[in-house]
Amino acid sequence: MRSDAGTPSLIPGPPARDDGTAAIAAAGGLHEYQLRLHAEYGPVVRFPLPGAGLAVSVADPVLLEATAKIDKRPEKLFEFLAPLQESGNLQTIPADEHGPWRRVMLSVLAGRPSHEAHFARFTALAAELA
Repeated sequence: MRSDAGTPSLIPGPPARDDGTAAIAAAGGLHEYQLRLHAEYGPVVRFPLPGAGLAVSVADPVLLEATAKIDKRPEKLFEFLAPLQESGNLQTIPADEHGPWRRVMLSVLAGRPSHEAHFARFTALAAELA
């Protein structure tokens, strides 16, 4: 796979023809867009994200835990969400504040045998609730 710049890309994803705004809107929001991308490209996907250039999304608990110490993101990445969320939200706080909280959350939520053992039931409950 090659990126638009002609350099090899090891992470699968859609062509980066624009900033991704239209694709995100067409999917009904960023979360739905990421779900679609993961269904098509797998547990790790790169995609154009408004304000960030290219972003990488990880949807596998074991991989997520393995990448928990990577905390590089553009400072303005989620700035557009700030008016919609309460202050101190993990998506909008600066990276230096976000990092420690992210590690706490991942230590509880990512790659844990108890979660994996009950994943099917969690999925069924969430689907039933939705």
